[in-house]
Amino acid sequence: LSLSGLEHHSGFKITPKLALKAVEACLYGDLFMRVVYRTRPYEVNPGETNALHKKWEYKLCKELSDNSFGIHRFKKNMKKIVKEFDAIPVKDIKKPRVGIVGEILVKFSPTANNNLVELLESEGAEAVMPDLVDFFLYGFRNATFKVEKLGFDKSIIRMNNLGIKAIEWMRGSAKKALIESKHFTPTADIWEMSKMAEDVVS
Repeated sequence: LSLSGLEHHSGFKITPKLALKAVEACLYGDLFMRVVYRTRPYEVNPGETNALHKKWEYKLCKELSDNSFGIHRFKKNMKKIVKEFDAIPVKDIKKPRVGIVGEILVKFSPTANNNLVELLESEGAEAVMPDLVDFFLYGFRNATFKVEKLGFDKSIIRMNNLGIKAIEWMRGSAKKALIESKHFTPTADIWEMSKMAEDVVS
């Protein structure tokens, strides 16, 4: 599978429905990382966070496997996930927050990073993982640099900006729920992040 068109024999056809479900799956995964990693180190009742995660994982795998697609259902699920994890009783303590960065496979795969999140939590820390979707937003945002510095066609800016708007619209309900929650922080804005980075990167 190659988004740049280098691979023409991927073995399956990417339909609009499949692409939308793939984006849904990524956004669900990002939200789970955000709420699970923030809640589990502080839970009053050990195992409660994982149990709720498993419940939602089973439900969403069934929904993503069927032939239907509904953005209303997706947005409703995102809000309910935040609400239910926010309701888990947690201890009023603070632990060191450790950000996990690096190559994309090693960062997100527990097998590749030797279960780093579990290790950090067992050592008394809270793991912080950036969203997988932010990797794609970075790629979309980078279109402006390609046009201004590398001579790419200006049309790619419009196309990539539409990609950013589409993803932000899809995760908008979750972002609103995270802002209104008691324990979670909302997703970052790619435009704000790129602005903040201007003084240190080109």
